[in-house]
Amino acid sequence: MGYTFAHLFRVLGIKDVPTTYKNTQSNGTIKCMHQTMATLLISWSPLTPQDVLHLVDGGIATTVYLMRSTMSTILKANPGALLFSYEMVLNIPLIAEWQNITHNREALVNNALLKSNQQCINHDYFAEQQVMKYIKTIKGNLAVKTFRPLESVCGHANGNITIQLRLGVTEQINICYTIPYKDCLV
Repeated sequence: MGYTFAHLFRVLGIKDVPTTYKNTQSNGTIKCMHQTMATLLISWSPLTPQDVLHLVDGGIATTVYLMRSTMSTILKANPGALLFSYEMVLNIPLIAEWQNITHNREALVNNALLKSNQQCINHDYFAEQQVMKYIKTIKGNLAVKTFRPLESVCGHANGNITIQLRLGVTEQINICYTIPYKDCLV
């Protein structure tokens, strides 16, 4: 980010949000915003060079409006209506039921956790057992699953095991990221 752009952020009080491949939520929002803006700009055709400035300003305003007024599947409402307590499309007051919204989000998280836990292998790990560690590598746009044989040092009551990466270097990881070595050979 350039100095002038960063200075403008500081003056306007806008805080920087990290956008890396590990922060998928902010990446998804930005990607959606860019696609919406691109679709709008492609569909509008300027007549004169002065129209380009109006086109960009109108495109940004329309994109922000669309992002605020688009229905969220998790919240069961649009973000602008929840923020301003007013429906953005129908122009009527809105009373948000925050307890229901919280309950629905908790249910989604619990279902995701149950689904994730079903993928775990039911196995009791013990010291000096060979395990295979799941390593996610990214090659281009593809996520590749690879496994690497390691020796477990000890198991813990919280669902984690300590594995020895190399002599004198250990790592504590959740058992969902490992499988017993014997299962890999079958």
